Amino acid sequence: MTVKMILEEESDQTNRFSVKQLLDRLGLPHTEANQRAIRGDIKTLQDFGIAITREKHRTFEYYVSSRRFRQNELKMFIDIVQSSRSIDEQTSRDLVESILALGSHSESQSLKAEIRLGRRPKTKNDQVFRNIEVIQGGASRIAAAQGILRVS
Repeated sequence: MTVKMILEEESDQTNRFSVKQLLDRLGLPHTEANQRAIRGDIKTLQDFGIAITREKHRTFEYYVSSRRFRQNELKMFIDIVQSSRSIDEQTSRDLVESILALGSHSESQSLKAEIRLGRRPKTKNDQVFRNIEVIQGGASRIAAAQGILRVS
């Protein structure tokens, strides 16, 4: 596990990590050199564009302050997947798990408490993605035949 993984998967505004907590999670001793290395890793992650915020409490604590999607957006995506009658039950479960992975661990736990699987009508067709690929392939061939699109 790396500093990046810990912060991205487990941190948010309410779940912050001090340098010592990060060292504990990584199984490293609390030496000054290791603490400098962690702070350097965080600075490098920030330089690469990851929004990591540092707040002063008893010690400095760090968390990922900006994610690709906010929690309410993740909830909306989950609702869309669950509401779709064209997506079978197992595919819905798989997609919901993928969506949950986009948030922090605590956000995912909060969303899991709100979602209800298996209560909406679903198709029995588990080939929905294969069907979409077939339709897209056919549409591409028709467009290519009409000279609209060149298929490579």
